[in-house]
Amino acid sequence: MKITYPIILFAVNLVIMSLELVGIRILAPFFGTSSIVWTSMISTIFCSLTFGYFLGGYISEKFEKNQQKALQATLFFSSISLAIIAITKDHLLYFSSSLTENNELNAIIASSSLFLIPSTLLSIAPVIIGKIMLTKTKKNGSKLSQIFAISSLGGVAGLWLTTFIFIPHIGSNKILFFLSSIVIISFTILISKYSFKGLSILFGIYMLTVSFKKAEHNYIDKDSLYNRILVYEDNFEGKKLKIMQLNNRINAAIDVANPYKPYYGYNIKILDLVKNKEQKQNILILGGAALTLSNSIAQLTDVNTIDVLEIDKQLTHLANTHFFKTNNKINVINTEARSYLNKVDTSKKYDVIIWDVFTSENNIPDHLTTKQTAKILNRITNSDGDLYMNILSPLDYEKGGFLYSEIKTFRSIFTNNDIHPVSSITDSNITQNIILQFNNKANTPLRKKITQRGIIITDDYCPFSYK
Repeated sequence: MKITYPIILFAVNLVIMSLELVGIRILAPFFGTSSIVWTSMISTIFCSLTFGYFLGGYISEKFEKNQQKALQATLFFSSISLAIIAITKDHLLYFSSSLTENNELNAIIASSSLFLIPSTLLSIAPVIIGKIMLTKTKKNGSKLSQIFAISSLGGVAGLWLTTFIFIPHIGSNKILFFLSSIVIISFTILISKYSFKGLSILFGIYMLTVSFKKAEHNYIDKDSLYNRILVYEDNFEGKKLKIMQLNNRINAAIDVANPYKPYYGYNIKILDLVKNKEQKQNILILGGAALTLSNSIAQLTDVNTIDVLEIDKQLTHLANTHFFKTNNKINVINTEARSYLNKVDTSKKYDVIIWDVFTSENNIPDHLTTKQTAKILNRITNSDGDLYMNILSPLDYEKGGFLYSEIKTFRSIFTNNDIHPVSSITDSNITQNIILQFNNKANTPLRKKITQRGIIITDDYCPFSYK
């Protein structure tokens, strides 16, 4: 049993940290990935650790003569609670996402209701293990350092395995079953009764099988490093559509019968703006997803080259295998857009830059909205070139403060701007796609307006993830 407790201690801390990361992926389709959502998940884990450590201390003292049985019970119920999350999470998330009109409050409620109990149960185990290990030695200082070191290594293993193996290759739902199987196997190691041990082993094997079993269905369901991706077909208004859904929100769609004709209004608007330009040889697009916009422009205009910055390689692969054939005019660069822009050769100029990185009104890409980003984009825009930004916002200032701050921010760098609402010019209350246009042309019909409202967004200060 000398090595048993360190192994279990390592495994439990691996599961706790893995649960924190996968928890963010589970919350993201319903609440986005803003700082508030991250904070709600991290706070839930830390509260769980606090409760669990206190409970662990109490239980280890209360059941001092039966510490191993207390540990067994803790691990068993932790495993069951993880499996219950996997089964019930969608129902709880749909319910909690509509509880109030405050998305951030709903996120806090959801993270607490899903993860507080299993995380608390898991964090009881390290305290009991520590108590057992310390009672078996007189070198408490040395043993205590080992306990902390093993716990930290388990946490690091959980972070790295979840980021680079579990999420891309297993998927968030199956990860929960997999974590449950790790805990039940740890529980099995401690059991002395062979009949119960046999049942536990079978349960662990079943959980592992569920984790790695490939589901058979008529749609594509993938977890990448950045998104949960669904690709499927649907019929709407007499058209057969192929749809890409990212994190529970439809991101792109094409009419299978006419794939190069833009389906959504904001793509139609951007394509019309590009078509009306005399000079459009070189185009840069920030945000690729299913590559619908880049393929429409490549097919329907006389553009020479289109560089597309898309961070998610999995999206590019699915776009090229399920939406469009590879087009020689399109050069997809799989990298984070701001990192690329920070290193870009500013001698290369673009006639058109299209900023299309919003996935929802709850996912504001802070670092791409700032004055520093505007400066870089200005440096690589031709003197007669245009920047088009696809923003999700109401026109009303009280509801769309980000829109006006973004205009003010980019107008502090570019000379001219215009606004092209996609759905309605008159209804200022609806959240809609709004195309912002910026350029530095001397003779231009663009309006010089709305620069006094809002704030200038910088790398140092962008508060809009909190709105």
